[in-house]
Amino acid sequence: MKPGAVLLIHGFTSGPFAFEYLVPRLREAGLHFSAPTLRGHGLDSWKKLEGFTWRNWLEDARTALDTLALERGPAVLIGHSMGGLLALNLASESPQSVTGLILAGAALHLASPFGPGRPLGFLQPVMKGLFRSWDMTPFYTDRTMLRSDRNYRRAPMVSISSFMELVGETKERLRAVYSPTLILHGKRDRRAHWKSAEMIKNSISTPDSHKSVVMFPETDHEMFRDCEREQIITMVLDYLASIQDRAL
Repeated sequence: MKPGAVLLIHGFTSGPFAFEYLVPRLREAGLHFSAPTLRGHGLDSWKKLEGFTWRNWLEDARTALDTLALERGPAVLIGHSMGGLLALNLASESPQSVTGLILAGAALHLASPFGPGRPLGFLQPVMKGLFRSWDMTPFYTDRTMLRSDRNYRRAPMVSISSFMELVGETKERLRAVYSPTLILHGKRDRRAHWKSAEMIKNSISTPDSHKSVVMFPETDHEMFRDCEREQIITMVLDYLASIQDRAL
């Protein structure tokens, strides 16, 4: 594989550690990568998320992409969960800087009944008024991985509401995405419903020959750390290689 650039975008309440098993493999493949920490994340308290919005997180991802593009040229964006939504937004606004997308557990259609477009979604503003924070314990099929997980276990409701706004904003921008796209999702995902994958595939404007969905039967939401991570990482590396070959 020829050297290339990869931008890793983590999810809501998470951090670059979500890619800790992927990163060594990227290094082995000779790929230059960037893994920014979005504002309010990776700190000593989930309460420090408060005050930041999806616009801040998109700006952080945009800045990282701009820097990477200046140093290495266009990049492949690998986004997990909310990171997948941010990657879609970047692809819609800066297609010249994006050679491809890998979306893992992209949270376009939430499993929670309180999410946008879900049966109880209309109650979300009420919940924001009633609760200061909400449980965000990460979901794994392999529960032993919780011991080393560094996600925040809670999040401020105001931050969750901002994330919900991002879901709606992203849906409005999907038709402006033309990048080659690989969509990975866990069939057991309890955070982002598996239907998210097909919704994205059917909504982006990428030609059918350059977009695909791969479902993993045992994996929950933390795709790069859960029970099928080796298969997922291998698929990611193979896809990166195919994009590099296509560019030659």
